[in-house]
Amino acid sequence: MKPPSILGRISKKDGENLNAAIKSDKYWKVSEGKGLIFAVALDRARIPAFEGRYVKATGFGRVVARDQVAKFCRKYRILLVDTKRMEAVSVLTWNAFRRLIGKHGEHITTLVNQGKMPCYVNESNLNSVISQT
Repeated sequence: MKPPSILGRISKKDGENLNAAIKSDKYWKVSEGKGLIFAVALDRARIPAFEGRYVKATGFGRVVARDQVAKFCRKYRILLVDTKRMEAVSVLTWNAFRRLIGKHGEHITTLVNQGKMPCYVNESNLNSVISQT
């Protein structure tokens, strides 16, 4: 079986960390008590739902992704999930997630509450996301 393409773009250690997170069904809190978490996407968002499409994620099983977000869902990408609505708000690449985790939790929460969080965050648009207020 051919290895996933993401494993060629990240370091070996990051690939091991990503696989371990999937095997242990792990998720990460964005900030304490805000209802936002990061989870690893386990498939593409293809199954139709009432308000978008279902995507499998670690820690929760299935969450809904609106059509704008669903088109970026791929296996091994990181989903920003609103646990109150069980909805994927944004999709991040592994490298963007690694730069955001732990440092900008309150900022991300503010962007989600204001509706300014982009549907897809990668390394090229990460700095503009961090600099937004």
